[in-house]
Amino acid sequence: MNFQNKRKWIRILALIVLALMILSTLGGCAQDTEQLETYKKNMDTFFDSVASYNASINAIDPMSDQAEKELLGYLDSMNAEFSNMATFPIPEEFQSISKLPKDASDSMAKAVSLYHEAYDGEYNQGKAEEARQYYERANRAVQVMIQVLRGKKPEGDDVTVTNDRVGGGD
Repeated sequence: MNFQNKRKWIRILALIVLALMILSTLGGCAQDTEQLETYKKNMDTFFDSVASYNASINAIDPMSDQAEKELLGYLDSMNAEFSNMATFPIPEEFQSISKLPKDASDSMAKAVSLYHEAYDGEYNQGKAEEARQYYERANRAVQVMIQVLRGKKPEGDDVTVTNDRVGGGD
């Protein structure tokens, strides 16, 4: 094989390698986009479920004999939603909130446990107040997640932004 043929084959091989690199990068982008869309869809479903449970809780007649049982049932279901949400794989675009889902889930689990202690048997106002604080913490975490997923910079007295990169945004 002469020098010209070797150069020709080297160029062809270089073009093939370059094409394969581009194709693998494009495939990765498609996978990243799919993961991002799946995450957003899962989170939208989670947010809708939480809003529905919140509406149901607010609709409970406090004078009903079943009020406590209804409340605890809705809270248990909401806790399951939070627990499930914390398992969603977080795409690279939202790594800035990677700790919030677990924090929200842990806070909700603690709130629900304390609400059970407060309402099972003799009412315990101290446990109910502590539960409310954990419940509010879980909801604040969810509000920050919503802001970030919508491409907004999180706001609030208890919010600290550790980098200016805000993921997502439609």
